[in-house]
Amino acid sequence: MLGLPLPRKLRVLIKRSKLCSSPLNGLLSISALCAGIYFIVFSKLMRMASDTQVFKYDREEIFLSGGLQKDVADNMSQFDTAIQQYWQAAMEHGYFRYNLTKPASRVLPGPMKFIALHNVDRGKLRRPPEAFTHIQQPFDWDKFHFGKVKHREVLMKLLPHIRWIQSETHEDHEYFNDVLINDSPIEFAHVLLVPHRGMTDGSPQIVSEYGLRLAVDLLLLSSHRNWFVVFNSLCAFASVNHQHYQAMYSPSPLPVQAWETVLVCNSLYRLSDTYHSFAFVVSWRGNGDQFALDILRVLKVLVANGIAHNLVLVRGESVSSILYRNMLVPRALIFPRKHFVGKKQQSSEFNVAALELAGMLVMYGDDAEFESMTEAKAKPHFADSQLNKSVLDGLMQEVVAEFNSTAEEHPLPSS
Repeated sequence: MLGLPLPRKLRVLIKRSKLCSSPLNGLLSISALCAGIYFIVFSKLMRMASDTQVFKYDREEIFLSGGLQKDVADNMSQFDTAIQQYWQAAMEHGYFRYNLTKPASRVLPGPMKFIALHNVDRGKLRRPPEAFTHIQQPFDWDKFHFGKVKHREVLMKLLPHIRWIQSETHEDHEYFNDVLINDSPIEFAHVLLVPHRGMTDGSPQIVSEYGLRLAVDLLLLSSHRNWFVVFNSLCAFASVNHQHYQAMYSPSPLPVQAWETVLVCNSLYRLSDTYHSFAFVVSWRGNGDQFALDILRVLKVLVANGIAHNLVLVRGESVSSILYRNMLVPRALIFPRKHFVGKKQQSSEFNVAALELAGMLVMYGDDAEFESMTEAKAKPHFADSQLNKSVLDGLMQEVVAEFNSTAEEHPLPSS
């Protein structure tokens, strides 16, 4: 039933039930057998749940360490140590679809400083992705979702000290925020954050307030400059319609950490026109919850307009020359883009999803394609995903109106 070996006591119980002669004794034996099976399975599942590491943290403490001093931005936090140890143990136990050796990577010459990363195994061996036609497709229990993953793929459960949830109890959240392995990893410690994985009402791949705050926490829990978090919407190269965020370490600092920005209003910026793609940029104001709500103001507009999008959370250069000098501080980049409709195929070069928009080009082709990739060859891939100027101008007007609004309501409902 669950792939669990039958214990000796249960085998004896089954054997005895076969020896019963009278209907009454047989009925009692069957009842005892069912009770025994229930007890064994329940006990096994409880032991499995208790084996998973629960990582507890105080959200106010990680907000204080939101910025990293540049000279110590390669240090390891308690979270870094834990996630790396658990992930490496899972790799050694063979829980992944392939054994990830350190992928070859190189920085492409040019002002963009793209990182090309070669990972042939992911292109060949990953789970076939689903096809999507719009960004708000309902959750489908019959399709693959993260409630179906094996227990061994759960690395840890995040348990924040939650002060921003008033209507739900502590117990409601204690075992639902799972950090899973990505069983087809791109890079070292490639994981998935699945908020409320155990809830009975499935969450489609749309950013929720609760999920985004956890994703911001996931970024802040690390003290390493190369740790980052991303989200792909449906029709923007998401593979599964179940709310999840990806996180990993890049082989070197992501180019997007240093890309220049232009002030729009308040904490809202945009990428400079010198770069390959348009992006809204949300700056850090010293508080993770405010950071998340500012991001949600942008996402509210994109979702309302049915615009596919990619989100990147990373620590980078401060957008201000005065605040956070000599520090790497959180920044969020939201890339509105053309819909990709249908089933995601692995390009022989690369697909344009959140990682690629952040400057890390994950390539699946042969060695010759990897070695011959240049910045000039990469740029046309991004042009194909860009919305036209009139659409971007309209989105900008709506987003600015959101940031200038004095309404105190949450931009998106919690879920």
